[in-house]
Amino acid sequence: MDFEDSRITTRPANRLWTRDFILLSLGLACISFTNYGATTIMAFYVAKISGSLMYSGIVGGAFSIASLVLRPVSGFAVNRLGPRKVMLASTALCVVACAFHTMAGAIVLLLAFRILHGTGYSFYSTAGSAAAANVVPLARRSEGMGYYMLGNVIAMAIGPAIVLTIIGEQTMTEFRTCFLISAAVCVLAFLMALGLSRREGLDGTAHGTGATPGTAPADLPRTFLGFEAGVLWPCCTGFLILVSYSAVSLYLAPYGRDTGWGNVGAFFAVYAVSMLVPRTVAGRFADRYGADIVMFPSFLLLMTGYVAVAFAQARWMIYAAGVPLGLAMGMAMPQITTFCISRCSRERRGSAAAAYYVAVDSALAFGMVLAGRIVAMFGYRAAYLLCAGSIVAALALYTCTLSGKRGRRRGEGW
Repeated sequence: MDFEDSRITTRPANRLWTRDFILLSLGLACISFTNYGATTIMAFYVAKISGSLMYSGIVGGAFSIASLVLRPVSGFAVNRLGPRKVMLASTALCVVACAFHTMAGAIVLLLAFRILHGTGYSFYSTAGSAAAANVVPLARRSEGMGYYMLGNVIAMAIGPAIVLTIIGEQTMTEFRTCFLISAAVCVLAFLMALGLSRREGLDGTAHGTGATPGTAPADLPRTFLGFEAGVLWPCCTGFLILVSYSAVSLYLAPYGRDTGWGNVGAFFAVYAVSMLVPRTVAGRFADRYGADIVMFPSFLLLMTGYVAVAFAQARWMIYAAGVPLGLAMGMAMPQITTFCISRCSRERRGSAAAAYYVAVDSALAFGMVLAGRIVAMFGYRAAYLLCAGSIVAALALYTCTLSGKRGRRRGEGW
């Protein structure tokens, strides 16, 4: 009996909170902390180094561009080497990259270090998602992936708030302290990966991604750049959703400062706590009733949230907008991940995870640069209204391609 089938037919295999699953979730929280923390303060750090916010979009996008370019490679590496080995190597790289941020005295150096960090994050996130897909029971896939991504939510809640508090005076010493803390957190992620068991689906090369033994490569769907066609529509939908988030992650702090509201770091805590709320039920509903029950409300909440940010008149309104935005992202993004996994061959779980993160990275990179241009030319309100328009496009695409039963692979559940 192969690894996949054993999860379906044996009672113990339906247990979700295994040791490996907990370690994977904690490791994701650690790596994501360094991502969200650095992104939140990057505009301020760029201004500290160069004296202007002009380069903030380019530097912010460098991380995502590096991740994007290397996604096909990371998926191939996970498929061949197994997730555990890739996670160990990538966390070590993240430690070095975060430490090097303290030595960035020029924009060129900062760009190089952001690319290095993006490389490590690219390989880790691909490997972590593939590993989680392999240890989560198939019958609880939406629920399990939703819980796995709680690590990302926790980091989103505490990362920006912590780093914005540390850089209160925005001195170089404070910035360096933030990056050294990030390096230490990456060490914790390395230890989490080191603690994973050497089991099939985590450390093997033969069937390290949940492959069915004996499947001939010729029987698998054709690929383009290593990705199967089944992941196209989930990735495009996720891209449109996350293009909008990039404007929040990079420009909300300057938005609050320029409008006289001061530190709006509490928005990220409200946002992240709101993301936690649907995690206990949304995945179960999607597994039982289909993805539409969580996706359609998510689109409506996202549109409401971005319009609220655009027309906010006080700091508390910004915080209030974090509630619908958090609820929506908490429901939508785990389901996008599940779409990618469910519509891709079992033998290519690493590539499916990589495809999801291609959408994430390209959306953040493109969105940061685009939002920067919109802010410079038309102001913050126009940028956030554009975010709402991106969600309208995502809703239309989802309705035409993934709604109903089109989101699953033949013969598989969610």
